[in-house]
Amino acid sequence: MKSLASFIVLFLCVISINAQPTPTFIEVNGTSELLAQADKINFSVNIKAINASLKESKSICDASLEKLLSILKKTDIPASEIDVSPISLGRNYEQKSYSKTQNGFFVSVNVSFVLKDISKYYILSSLLAEDKEYETVNSYYSSSDYETQNETSYENALKAAKAKAEYMAAALGAKIGPILEISENNSYPAFSYALNTITKDASAEAEPLLGKLSIKRSVRVKFGLIN
Repeated sequence: MKSLASFIVLFLCVISINAQPTPTFIEVNGTSELLAQADKINFSVNIKAINASLKESKSICDASLEKLLSILKKTDIPASEIDVSPISLGRNYEQKSYSKTQNGFFVSVNVSFVLKDISKYYILSSLLAEDKEYETVNSYYSSSDYETQNETSYENALKAAKAKAEYMAAALGAKIGPILEISENNSYPAFSYALNTITKDASAEAEPLLGKLSIKRSVRVKFGLIN
């Protein structure tokens, strides 16, 4: 009898569990793009010298580095905004058909710095263009308030997800309930683009807004549904 009673109790428990309504939910994406004002320009200059003599390559690279630091001083860029990498050196090769041939020795160094006074952009870029030892000169806009703007973009993405869930649920005669899960979609990198071209005249006028940053963020949120 005890075995039978235990079986009946277990059977009733299984029925009770199966009778529970299946939890319902809605899962949506929320995306936000914030256009933030840029207030500085980051530069990266790669100096590379190639010569038959490693010693001569080093001498040429050192002279170019000294000239660059002099240019930065002339444009009032403080030492605290300048980073100079350790040097790289070695044999330099050129590709010819299917083989590589040594054509001397190279010495290179990378210098990164931040220009906060936009009015000096034109003169700075002109001075940088004078030295043939600069292998590459890259620059991009950035913002001093990036962290705050990044947080704002996430907040806007979450609000967009909630608004989407609300009107989708309402269309089916339901309401959203508690948040069940939040996850971040693949993070979009912040990138910059110019809204207008920096000309000599525009640079001289020290226009405060020469470009913007696009900070795009996306989240995925799961809400419970209340019928």
